[in-house]
Amino acid sequence: MIKRTLGFFLFFWVMVIGAGQATMFWRPAEAAMERVYEILDPETPDISLPGGLSEEIRARLQKSGQAMPLGEYPSENLSTLAWEALKAREVTKVEAAAFWCLEVYGEEAGKLQAEFDADNNQYYTVLMTPGLTTMRPLVYAGEALWALGEAYRQAGREEEAVIVYSELIRNYYLSATERH
Repeated sequence: MIKRTLGFFLFFWVMVIGAGQATMFWRPAEAAMERVYEILDPETPDISLPGGLSEEIRARLQKSGQAMPLGEYPSENLSTLAWEALKAREVTKVEAAAFWCLEVYGEEAGKLQAEFDADNNQYYTVLMTPGLTTMRPLVYAGEALWALGEAYRQAGREEEAVIVYSELIRNYYLSATERH
């Protein structure tokens, strides 16, 4: 899995960025993989990732999400809220924003991920669409999980950060954004 993902990132760099495209994208899953290598052993060539979000983390996210009702925040602003909460080092707010992003966009993001896996040309076409409007659910899910992983890492909760990063790497690795 890791070698396939890293191979894709290299292919992406050569085909899209190396081809002289004007838009530069930041890929949360690629950044997450770098963080995993920093947290775990950077000397280990094949790091085994956890299977995804644990029940404990899912329960905590849900609790934080229930404490911050979705009605207070338009869904399209949730990943922005996650970034702002990350900057403010408010882990509970990042958890809530990540929970709601996954609740609202997770299923659709998973479907987009599968479609893009099946048809790389469709993915590259969407990447060239201004504002990445077609892939917004995937963008929002990727950004929110990145912010959550970073919040945990910055709080010294590295084991939880690796779990969140692994969810991003496994399930939303084609997320790309112009924000960084």
